[in-house]
Amino acid sequence: MSSSVGAQDVNLEKMRSDAMRGKWREVFEKCKQNRALDTAMMTGTGDTELHMAMSNGQEKLVAKRVATWGRKKGYPISNYPLF
Repeated sequence: MSSSVGAQDVNLEKMRSDAMRGKWREVFEKCKQNRALDTAMMTGTGDTELHMAMSNGQEKLVAKRVATWGRKKGYPISNYPLF
């Protein structure tokens, strides 16, 4: 196993732990630091950090995260149904 894969596994475990404790800002900060974690499956059913946050009532944080991601990708905010 390469060290980058091992480091990503450690980051994913930390994100899962933070999510279970309701530390959503830390989870999203970790994703900002490592874009590969944006689409990482955090649960056995394939949920990402955004799925888990929405399931836990974190709509405002998810909306902010999606808006930030969209702006960086060059998408206009009006294209998102969350707004």
